[in-house]
Amino acid sequence: MHIYERKPTKGAVKTADVHAAKLNGHSSWYQKLNTKLAVKISKSVGSMTCAYIFACIALISLPAALATHNLIVIVSWVAQTFLQLVLLSVIMVGQDVGAQAGEMRSEQTESNTEAILHTGEHIVSQGDTAIAQNEKMIAQNEAILAQNELLLAKVSGNASA
Repeated sequence: MHIYERKPTKGAVKTADVHAAKLNGHSSWYQKLNTKLAVKISKSVGSMTCAYIFACIALISLPAALATHNLIVIVSWVAQTFLQLVLLSVIMVGQDVGAQAGEMRSEQTESNTEAILHTGEHIVSQGDTAIAQNEKMIAQNEAILAQNELLLAKVSGNASA
């Protein structure tokens, strides 16, 4: 039965576990370096601090864009400079928050699954106990029936004498 075969080995898989697996796996030094760099850069760029820094950098060129009085240049500055720089970090922060929420849901699901597994194991063990008790009761009932038959035979034998 699946309940008896399934035994938990680890907790829910987290993003850090995936990164660790890539670093500890059979990767080349180049792949390990890329993974480390990608994680560090993502953590740095994917922060609100970086979003604020990017906003300040983008704002440096705002006066020059406004000075042109050219709508296309101003719209271009908003779209290509401000939005791309700032939203990059903000979106990454949002994705990180979403990933953390997903990991929390995964941990909760694992916890719930373990509770259900434990309850199922308990129910199965109770069912085994109930079956054993039923078998004992059947044996006892059969013994009582046999004794009743003996008593009836004795009573019938004494009544006819």
